[in-house]
Amino acid sequence: MTDVLAAVALALLGEVVVILLFAPPPTIAHALARWAARVRHVDNPVRARIRAEQAVRDIDSFQSPQKKLLQGLAQAGAALAFALRRMLPGADRLLPAVRTDLESIGILNDMFTELGDLRQLRGRWRTRHGRLTTYLERLLRQPVEAFDPAAATQALGIAASVSGRLVDDRNERAAIRLVELTRPLADRHPDQPVVLRLRQTSAHAIMQLNDLPQAEQLLRGLHFDHVRVLGEDHEQTLDTQRLLAWSLVRQQRLGEARNTFEDLKARAQRLTSTPGHLPLHVKCMDSWLMRCEGRLEEATGSYLDVVTGRTRVLGPDDPDTLDSRHSLAQVLLATGDLAAARAELKRLHRQWRRGSGAGHPNTLETRKFLAIASARPGFLGTAVLRWRLRRILAWQTKRVGADHYQSLGTRQLLATLPRRRTTPATTRRRTGHRAPTEEA
Repeated sequence: MTDVLAAVALALLGEVVVILLFAPPPTIAHALARWAARVRHVDNPVRARIRAEQAVRDIDSFQSPQKKLLQGLAQAGAALAFALRRMLPGADRLLPAVRTDLESIGILNDMFTELGDLRQLRGRWRTRHGRLTTYLERLLRQPVEAFDPAAATQALGIAASVSGRLVDDRNERAAIRLVELTRPLADRHPDQPVVLRLRQTSAHAIMQLNDLPQAEQLLRGLHFDHVRVLGEDHEQTLDTQRLLAWSLVRQQRLGEARNTFEDLKARAQRLTSTPGHLPLHVKCMDSWLMRCEGRLEEATGSYLDVVTGRTRVLGPDDPDTLDSRHSLAQVLLATGDLAAARAELKRLHRQWRRGSGAGHPNTLETRKFLAIASARPGFLGTAVLRWRLRRILAWQTKRVGADHYQSLGTRQLLATLPRRRTTPATTRRRTGHRAPTEEA
């Protein structure tokens, strides 16, 4: 009874605080939910919001006016105890844990959804995403027996979504670590589509870290399983085939990649579930393959179509749209149209820096090619370019690692820079086309 009274007192205190800070709420639970979501500098803000959300559900659904209400207020008090942990040390120890962490999976998914694309998060929003990811990792470390089938599927789905975001954000090692934590659960449901998505994310991350033979082997096995479970024309099957073709491009097996892309383009055009999305991904990678084959004019036109399509479907500031513009600028650089490449890279660098920050891998990659396009002719210009690339390489090594394809591309560019006097045209030819890129 003492615990219940303590919970009621804490809940009423939370109501008073919310009334003072915000407009009068309709219920105690809604007030606690709003307030707990805004609390900062607590030991575990995720738990604070989870407890508040649980209180919302319980109080809104109570039927017996007395017993159920006290139970709901007890949970509201538990949520407030977490939120006031620094202000009232030990307050959360007044109440026992009223729910298991498994019941927070749905709320955790909503919180990830609210944050949106990780590539566009900065400051405290990126920090919040990191805290949520840490909470998800702790959730996945629980014994397999603690998950019923529905909870397991939901937890795997969140892990697949978050690991994919991490790969897009060039944080492949964190993605692989998260996928490894799902292995005990995934082994119990090997043919679920969400498990196949996790395997695809892991193979994609391995490819980004430049272990191309292993990535190809994983993707071939995954494609076989996709065909077996989902069919050869399913969107996930085609997306795996896209990554397999890209691994062939990265290994300079252009003939095999061309055959794969031609089959893939025909199948992707028949998709109706996500019109324009996967076909644009395929067209973007196919444009890069044209560039590798030396068909620069065709690649330029194809990339312009991709940029136009992604701008229409995703918006001008979407990271995928910016990625395609970055690749277009590389093709312009390879054709020798330095003015157009430089103008595009300057605009792109401002957008990446404003949206993702100066130290983000995408910002650094754009900065690298902007330095190449802006290099002055002569020996002194080459020396300045070498100094800039070395600084960028140091940041890339720190951010994504020395074995990442972006770091390797920068190191390869440095190796091609001449150490003797040469003509500007030769310098630009030797630095404008070596680094690989990645299209999402």
